[in-house]
Amino acid sequence: MEYVGEVVNQEQMARRAELYASQKQPHFYFMTLRPNQIIDATCCGNLSRFMNHSCVPNCETQKWIVDGRIRIGLFTLKSVKAGQELTFDYKFVRFG
Repeated sequence: MEYVGEVVNQEQMARRAELYASQKQPHFYFMTLRPNQIIDATCCGNLSRFMNHSCVPNCETQKWIVDGRIRIGLFTLKSVKAGQELTFDYKFVRFG
C-alpha cells in the first residue's frame, strides 16, 4: 500500500503541527519523504495512515522512484494471516 497525502515542506509541517495541536487533534499523520518534503496524510490520506507502530513489525516502508517522484510504500516482511493487524516501525521523531 502506498502512504499518500499532501506533500508539504518543513515550515508548512511545523505550522500544521501547531494548528492540529491547537485543535486538540489527538493524532498527526506526517511521514518524511526527504529532508524538506513531508507527507501530511491528516486530511487526505488512505488507510495506510492508520497502521500502528510495532517494535516487531510485520511490514516495512520502502522509498521508490516512480515516474521521477519519490513514493513511500508499505510492504509485508513475512506472511500475514487474514485479519491480522499490519504494523511498521515508525522510527519516531517527535514534533511538538
